[in-house]
Amino acid sequence: MPADGSGEPADAAAGKAPRKRRNRWIWICALLTVVATGLLIWALTIQSDLDSTQQDLTNANQKLDSTGQELDKVADVGRSSQDRALTAGSSPGARMR
Repeated sequence: MPADGSGEPADAAAGKAPRKRRNRWIWICALLTVVATGLLIWALTIQSDLDSTQQDLTNANQKLDSTGQELDKVADVGRSSQDRALTAGSSPGARMR
């Protein structure tokens, strides 16, 4: 008991402030905030990478379609040239040359 009989601890009566205890919930909340912020940044980065990859895939598919169309045109020209050559080769005037 304190010497002055006031009911306060002797340290408080002597003018010393009681030691403040840091609440562990504040630290837990701060840690969770840091973790949540990190996860948010990670998710946004992953979404950006996914969007970029999807755009690259779309561009590649468009290029593939374009190349396929060009190949079909070349094949058609080749077939028509081959047909003309076969037709010209089977005519009697072509053999005289």
